[in-house]
Amino acid sequence: MAVAAIFPGQGNQFKGMGRDLWDNSEIARGFYISAGELSGVDVAGISFEGSEEEQGDVVNSQLITYVHGCILHTLLGKKFDFYAGHSLGLYNALEAKEVFSFGEGVLILKRRGELVKKFVEEDREGGFGPGKSCLVVSVGSSGEEVESFCEGNGLEVALYNCPGNYVLGGPPKLIDLHFNNIPGRKKRWNVCCPVHTSYLREVSEEFRDFLRGFDFEFPGGKVYSNVTGDVYRSADEIRESLALQICEPVRWWETLEKVGDVGYFEIGSGKSLAKMVRRIHGKKASVVNVSGWEDFN
Repeated sequence: MAVAAIFPGQGNQFKGMGRDLWDNSEIARGFYISAGELSGVDVAGISFEGSEEEQGDVVNSQLITYVHGCILHTLLGKKFDFYAGHSLGLYNALEAKEVFSFGEGVLILKRRGELVKKFVEEDREGGFGPGKSCLVVSVGSSGEEVESFCEGNGLEVALYNCPGNYVLGGPPKLIDLHFNNIPGRKKRWNVCCPVHTSYLREVSEEFRDFLRGFDFEFPGGKVYSNVTGDVYRSADEIRESLALQICEPVRWWETLEKVGDVGYFEIGSGKSLAKMVRRIHGKKASVVNVSGWEDFN
């Protein structure tokens, strides 16, 4: 059976994440040390001892999630037929296929986080700011219901996760205004920026300019785009899609349909992607979770 590697994004981090890897693997320690030196951020310390607020900082959360996923994939030492990542997890998929190096990924994600953080701190018109939720998970409604609700009220579908699971994004003031009327069962997501919506169009353009400073390699295999849900065709397409991913929705449902009913390895903290796989491919879909040192023993 063909096998796909899928990587989760932000939102699954927790205090102590990766500590078991540091304690048991010299390779893991090297990744953490390198990431700290390159970024100037105490990636290891924030991963192991950081408060919820520290880990929730957009720069920190991206770096600790990315480094954790890179270590797990490296220690796994397995080749896969398909690679995909959910939101931030896409960077792990691209690093795994050597589109860019681990260190380049650290630098790219640090800048991505800085640009998003700058947007949150400077654009107060919509009530943006630390601790302000800009994303809402809607469960149990249809895509048509969610899209129809968003029309005309300033909210957008940010992530198409799987049947009955969508994430809506927009300014906190509009989230507060419309929250009770959002279709389905809803839950605020503790993300202070409406990522994957058009509100970040200018951030996307700045990030595109930054990405021009990197030479991407075209992967020798199938890696799937969040923007189109399809396989990348060129290195230039990858660069452009990483810029667009900031301001366009993640088409995860479409991605998993195109990968198909294969075996899956979810590489990263939590089991959120396994649930999505089984919603799309059935309860008997094969998903192996690799999230810590115990999974290698």
